Amino acid sequence: MIGRHYQVPMVSFRDAWWPELTAGRAVWEEMYADVVHPNDTGHVLASELLISLLEHVNKQAPARGTLPQVNTELPPPMISDIFADCEFYRYEHVKPVENKGWTRTADKKYWESAAAGGVLELDFTGRVLFLGFDMGKGVESRVTFSIDGGAAQVLKPDGHRRPIASNLAPGRHCLRIELDDKQPAAGSTDKIRVWAVGGAGCRL
Repeated sequence: MIGRHYQVPMVSFRDAWWPELTAGRAVWEEMYADVVHPNDTGHVLASELLISLLEHVNKQAPARGTLPQVNTELPPPMISDIFADCEFYRYEHVKPVENKGWTRTADKKYWESAAAGGVLELDFTGRVLFLGFDMGKGVESRVTFSIDGGAAQVLKPDGHRRPIASNLAPGRHCLRIELDDKQPAAGSTDKIRVWAVGGAGCRL
């Protein structure tokens, strides 16, 4: 639906390969890593479909100098234009405005902590907040976040990396990530690691 709305040239992997799968001429497990994601073979097959589309377009193209005028104006957003203006910082570009009990890893890719009462504050701009982070099981129940001094919320792991906050007021905000005052369990190496912060809807 989105592709049709913006008139984007498309090719359907499903339309091309579903008949082969249902007829038994192709095997799902040889093309997919799971129920959604193609494996290396699946990606090669997808690239071949795209190459075929581009070759077809090139064959149909008129001679140089006679190409039609291209309309560069986009239609009105189908859903929202909030992601038209984004900011995203990661690794060495994540710069805390306050830091208590967090340290930078040797490779400079993460800020990490398991310290009791550890605090990390980061600035971001936008109405939607993204946070790139990972955490060990031993700290999952210990970490909260708040925005602009608001109520603390549990920071929950999310493999899909969805926004942790939305519908914020336009402008600059302060994200506070905080660990509770419990000491890490003896021998535990579990930590929370932050590697990116970003916002969408950054236009003021």
